[in-house]
Amino acid sequence: PCSEPGYFYDEWGVKWKEVEVNGIIYREVAESPLEHATIAELDDYPWWPDPLDPNRYAGLGEYARQLFNHTDYALVGCPAFNSVWERSYLLCGFSRTLESLVTDPDFVHAVFRKITDITTISLARYLDQVGPYIQLVKIGDDLGGQDNCLMSPATYRRMVQPYHQEIFSLIKQRSEARVFLHTCGAVAKLLGDLIEAGVEILNPVQVSAKGMET
Repeated sequence: PCSEPGYFYDEWGVKWKEVEVNGIIYREVAESPLEHATIAELDDYPWWPDPLDPNRYAGLGEYARQLFNHTDYALVGCPAFNSVWERSYLLCGFSRTLESLVTDPDFVHAVFRKITDITTISLARYLDQVGPYIQLVKIGDDLGGQDNCLMSPATYRRMVQPYHQEIFSLIKQRSEARVFLHTCGAVAKLLGDLIEAGVEILNPVQVSAKGMET
């Protein structure tokens, strides 16, 4: 909760604000709590979520089983922790995270490692419950802008792909579900690397972005 009207904190400690545009409420980051953090300070950050909290997974297996047995639909698993790159820049600020891919890669790797450890611990428990019933697992990490990727393929391979591969491999180990990656933008240059990392379904094919014609 947040005492300021129109603001709230998510469970990672990121402060958000609600902005109304033409009658529609949008949510924008108001404060990235690790924007000025050092590697040494990461362990002491008090807002890291607890992936071992059993309340996160209560009833999921039974709910998925009921859907599997009593509907004709394919089931898409949407785990709560499902991004590495996006979560890092929400925590650390977009400019700092993007620049640090080059200027301070050790810091970025440390943040990615923290996020990936939380994600994989949680994902394993999630899939233990719903894995037998779902056909897709959705992971979301926006890697593209309107005209180009947010980073070069070489930077993606060096900085992000190992963590994606770890998460995608866990999905395949714990279920028969397809790996579904949501990423907006112009990501044509990354398609080969995403496939290599384990992506099987790309969403969306944003045809309004450069080079993304169907």
